Amino acid sequence: MRLQQPPGVRSCRDGGTWKLAGDGDRASYLKMEIMSLREVMGGSDWQMLFAELEQKMRDAQGGWLTFVTDRPGRRVGDVEQIGVAPNVLELRLSATTGESDGQRRVRLYFSEPVELPGALLALKLASKYPGEMGLREQNEHARIASRRGDEHLDKLP
Repeated sequence: MRLQQPPGVRSCRDGGTWKLAGDGDRASYLKMEIMSLREVMGGSDWQMLFAELEQKMRDAQGGWLTFVTDRPGRRVGDVEQIGVAPNVLELRLSATTGESDGQRRVRLYFSEPVELPGALLALKLASKYPGEMGLREQNEHARIASRRGDEHLDKLP
Protein backbone atom coordinates (compact mmCIF):
# COMPACT_ATOMS: atom_id res chain seq x y z
CA MET A 1 0.00 0.00 0.00
CA ARG A 2 1.37 3.37 -1.02
CA LEU A 3 0.20 6.61 0.59
CA GLN A 4 -1.18 9.32 -1.71
CA GLN A 5 1.08 12.37 -1.65
CA PRO A 6 1.26 14.77 0.04
CA PRO A 7 0.30 12.93 3.23
CA GLY A 8 -3.19 13.88 4.37
CA VAL A 9 -4.19 15.28 0.98
CA ARG A 10 -7.63 13.66 1.14
CA SER A 11 -8.49 14.07 4.83
CA CYS A 12 -7.03 17.59 5.05
CA ARG A 13 -7.84 19.04 1.62
CA ASP A 14 -9.64 17.07 -1.11
CA GLY A 15 -11.94 14.82 0.92
CA GLY A 16 -12.72 11.18 0.30
CA THR A 17 -14.97 8.25 1.03
CA TRP A 18 -14.40 5.94 3.99
CA LYS A 19 -13.73 2.28 3.32
CA LEU A 20 -13.35 -0.14 6.24
CA ALA A 21 -10.58 -2.72 6.17
CA GLY A 22 -11.92 -6.00 7.44
CA ASP A 23 -11.44 -9.63 8.17
CA GLY A 24 -12.87 -11.23 5.05
CA ASP A 25 -16.65 -11.25 4.87
CA ARG A 26 -17.02 -10.61 8.60
CA ALA A 27 -17.20 -7.28 10.41
CA SER A 28 -14.65 -4.57 9.76
CA TYR A 29 -11.79 -4.10 12.20
CA LEU A 30 -13.13 -0.65 13.04
CA LYS A 31 -16.54 -1.97 14.08
CA MET A 32 -14.95 -4.69 16.23
CA GLU A 33 -12.57 -2.23 17.89
CA ILE A 34 -15.38 0.25 18.57
CA MET A 35 -17.27 -2.51 20.36
CA SER A 36 -14.15 -3.43 22.38
CA LEU A 37 -13.72 0.16 23.54
CA ARG A 38 -17.39 0.32 24.43
CA GLU A 39 -16.91 -2.62 26.79
CA VAL A 40 -14.12 -0.91 28.77
CA MET A 41 -15.52 2.63 28.85
CA GLY A 42 -18.36 4.10 30.85
CA GLY A 43 -21.59 4.91 29.00
CA SER A 44 -21.22 8.68 28.72
CA ASP A 45 -17.47 8.49 28.00
CA TRP A 46 -18.09 6.02 25.21
CA GLN A 47 -20.89 8.16 23.77
CA MET A 48 -18.58 11.18 23.71
CA LEU A 49 -15.81 9.14 22.04
CA PHE A 50 -18.18 7.74 19.43
CA ALA A 51 -19.65 11.18 18.68
CA GLU A 52 -16.17 12.66 18.25
CA LEU A 53 -15.07 9.75 16.04
CA GLU A 54 -18.13 10.17 13.82
CA GLN A 55 -17.55 13.92 13.53
CA LYS A 56 -13.84 13.58 12.72
CA MET A 57 -14.62 10.93 10.10
CA ARG A 58 -17.19 13.27 8.51
CA ASP A 59 -14.65 16.10 8.60
CA ALA A 60 -12.11 13.84 6.87
CA GLN A 61 -14.66 13.04 4.16
CA GLY A 62 -14.98 16.75 3.49
CA GLY A 63 -11.21 17.34 3.61
CA TRP A 64 -11.67 19.65 6.60
CA LEU A 65 -9.11 18.20 9.02
CA THR A 66 -5.71 19.78 9.66
CA PHE A 67 -2.32 18.15 9.29
CA VAL A 68 -0.18 18.22 12.44
CA THR A 69 2.30 21.08 12.64
CA ASP A 70 4.77 22.01 15.34
CA ARG A 71 3.98 25.03 17.46
CA PRO A 72 6.15 26.36 20.28
CA GLY A 73 5.90 23.73 23.03
CA ARG A 74 3.28 21.54 21.36
CA ARG A 75 2.03 19.86 18.20
CA VAL A 76 -1.27 21.03 16.73
CA GLY A 77 -3.60 19.30 14.26
CA ASP A 78 -5.78 16.28 13.61
CA VAL A 79 -3.78 14.05 11.24
CA GLU A 80 -0.17 12.95 11.38
CA GLN A 81 1.96 10.58 9.30
CA ILE A 82 3.51 7.75 11.32
CA GLY A 83 7.30 7.42 10.92
CA VAL A 84 7.57 3.64 11.46
CA ALA A 85 4.78 3.00 8.92
CA PRO A 86 4.88 5.89 6.45
CA ASN A 87 1.81 4.57 4.60
CA VAL A 88 -0.30 5.08 7.76
CA LEU A 89 -1.86 8.25 9.10
CA GLU A 90 -3.02 8.83 12.67
CA LEU A 91 -6.29 10.66 13.37
CA ARG A 92 -6.07 12.17 16.83
CA LEU A 93 -9.12 12.16 19.07
CA SER A 94 -9.35 14.17 22.27
CA ALA A 95 -11.36 11.40 23.99
CA THR A 96 -9.49 9.24 26.49
CA THR A 97 -10.15 5.86 28.06
CA GLY A 98 -9.23 4.45 31.45
CA GLU A 99 -9.51 5.63 35.01
CA SER A 100 -7.64 3.30 37.33
CA ASP A 101 -4.74 2.74 34.91
CA GLY A 102 -4.43 6.33 33.73
CA GLN A 103 -5.78 8.19 30.74
CA ARG A 104 -5.15 6.55 27.38
CA ARG A 105 -5.44 8.56 24.18
CA VAL A 106 -7.62 7.17 21.40
CA ARG A 107 -6.37 7.15 17.80
CA LEU A 108 -7.78 6.02 14.46
CA TYR A 109 -5.09 4.71 12.14
CA PHE A 110 -5.97 5.01 8.46
CA SER A 111 -4.48 5.45 5.02
CA GLU A 112 -5.15 7.28 1.79
CA PRO A 113 -3.88 4.59 -0.58
CA VAL A 114 -2.82 5.44 -4.12
CA GLU A 115 -4.36 2.08 -5.09
CA LEU A 116 -7.84 3.26 -3.96
CA PRO A 117 -8.38 6.71 -5.50
CA GLY A 118 -10.49 8.96 -3.28
CA ALA A 119 -10.59 6.46 -0.41
CA LEU A 120 -9.92 6.95 3.27
CA LEU A 121 -9.15 3.41 4.46
CA ALA A 122 -9.90 2.85 8.19
CA LEU A 123 -7.39 0.33 9.52
CA LYS A 124 -7.25 0.32 13.33
CA LEU A 125 -8.82 2.07 16.33
CA ALA A 126 -6.75 1.86 19.50
CA SER A 127 -5.81 3.67 22.68
CA LYS A 128 -2.32 4.38 23.96
CA TYR A 129 -0.66 5.89 26.99
CA PRO A 130 0.86 9.36 26.65
CA GLY A 131 4.64 9.67 26.64
CA GLU A 132 7.36 7.14 25.78
CA MET A 133 5.27 4.08 26.59
CA GLY A 134 2.55 5.39 24.29
CA LEU A 135 5.03 5.92 21.48
CA ARG A 136 5.97 2.22 21.59
CA GLU A 137 2.27 1.30 21.57
CA GLN A 138 1.60 3.72 18.70
CA ASN A 139 4.40 2.20 16.65
CA GLU A 140 2.95 -1.29 17.11
CA HIS A 141 -0.56 -0.06 16.26
CA ALA A 142 0.79 1.59 13.09
CA ARG A 143 2.59 -1.59 12.01
CA ILE A 144 -0.61 -3.59 12.48
CA ALA A 145 -2.55 -0.95 10.53
CA SER A 146 -0.03 -1.10 7.68
CA ARG A 147 -0.31 -4.90 7.48
CA ARG A 148 -4.11 -4.64 7.47
CA GLY A 149 -3.95 -2.16 4.61
CA ASP A 150 -1.73 -4.44 2.54
CA GLU A 151 -4.00 -7.41 3.27
CA HIS A 152 -7.09 -5.38 2.32
CA LEU A 153 -5.58 -4.39 -1.03
CA ASP A 154 -4.40 -7.97 -1.70
CA LYS A 155 -8.02 -9.18 -1.42
CA LEU A 156 -9.37 -6.69 -3.96
CA PRO A 157 -10.14 -7.97 -7.47
